[in-house]
Amino acid sequence: MVLRYIFQMLMLLWFVSIPTMTAAETIIREVQPGILASAEYEAGESDMPVVLIVHGFLQNNNYLTLTNIKDAVLDNGYSLLAPVISLSVNNRRSSLPCQSTHRHTMEDSLNEIESWMQWLKEKKHNRVILIGHSFGSVQAVAYVEKKHKANSLPRVTKIIGVSLIDSEYVPDRERREQLRITARQRLQNNNTETNTYRLSYCHIYRASAKGFLSYADWTSDRILAALQVLTKDYEVVSILGSKDKRVPINWPDKQKNAGAEVKLIEGANHFFGGSQQIDLIEYLDELLGDPS
Repeated sequence: MVLRYIFQMLMLLWFVSIPTMTAAETIIREVQPGILASAEYEAGESDMPVVLIVHGFLQNNNYLTLTNIKDAVLDNGYSLLAPVISLSVNNRRSSLPCQSTHRHTMEDSLNEIESWMQWLKEKKHNRVILIGHSFGSVQAVAYVEKKHKANSLPRVTKIIGVSLIDSEYVPDRERREQLRITARQRLQNNNTETNTYRLSYCHIYRASAKGFLSYADWTSDRILAALQVLTKDYEVVSILGSKDKRVPINWPDKQKNAGAEVKLIEGANHFFGGSQQIDLIEYLDELLGDPS
């Protein structure tokens, strides 16, 4: 009887200690004229910042790496907003193939992040931590550099880039430069036609010169220049995998020299699969344990 009583009391304490869970909401918002986009929103503790997560290039908000990031955010009590960047596709839910005809620009994506920041303001959130994965990290950096208005929108308190990558995933540097030169010539000639380029991991990327350059001009040098400016006013953390073949071997050191705090997770690839996903979550727990 005594053992049963102790067991019942332990079970009661366990149930009482479980935090109150709130259901995730799907938010629909017009982010461009005639273009609706969705976001996953879940409210956390009211006295903590909200975390806005920016997904990778051409992806959505539901692949494994983002799911692990979202779990870490919610487990630490933060509110969460994970939008699907529309890429100028109405109510887009799935990822886009490289071979699609792409009519979006990076500027469109930054405007959408700003729109979601406005939504957070309407929800009375006044502090935001930005977390990006892959090229989503670049977009988070670019947003803060170009778009953030400290006096009118929620204040960004921290930028966390997971697998922060540039647009230059083309081994041949001369070919990269030639692609940009050709695109600039087309742009100067007011050529709005769709042409085939190579961008990031896309061997075939169909877009206008303007659309291509909006992403392609975010080279490693361009990102490092932005980091040098931002790290004077913001805490910028870059989490990289030692086995990430999409970035050059000296990329972590270059980011450190630009002022970012860099965490290199041994054995991790670009998506932090396998056992390294645990290392990623543990480090995010460490970062998010301080709700500043």
